[in-house]
Amino acid sequence: MLFSLFTSGSKSFELTEEVWDEYSPIVEDFIAQIEADQTPPDQWKEEKRLDMTNTKVNPYTLWQMLLRMGYQKTHFSQNGWEFDFWLDFEKPGCKTLLLWGTGITFNLWLQEKTY
Repeated sequence: MLFSLFTSGSKSFELTEEVWDEYSPIVEDFIAQIEADQTPPDQWKEEKRLDMTNTKVNPYTLWQMLLRMGYQKTHFSQNGWEFDFWLDFEKPGCKTLLLWGTGITFNLWLQEKTY
């Protein structure tokens, strides 16, 4: 039965126009803030990240959103049973973005990659 849940035609992992229209302006505004900020990461007073936890966005739809904005995924890593994950996205002339989160508690963030 579990298999049928994933093959039943669910669209929860598609980037719908509704999700695009609601969240792409937020993501684009956040990226614009990152691009405009010239403060070195070691001088940040607070972490600069966009928390996408508990939204209609999941890691795959955020990934698709970034691709649609012209970014390319360049690296993926994860740590196993905790399912923490890190995906790097690059776009010529722009700072590298890091999409990361954890599958254990379903948290999702976007930030500038600083390492």
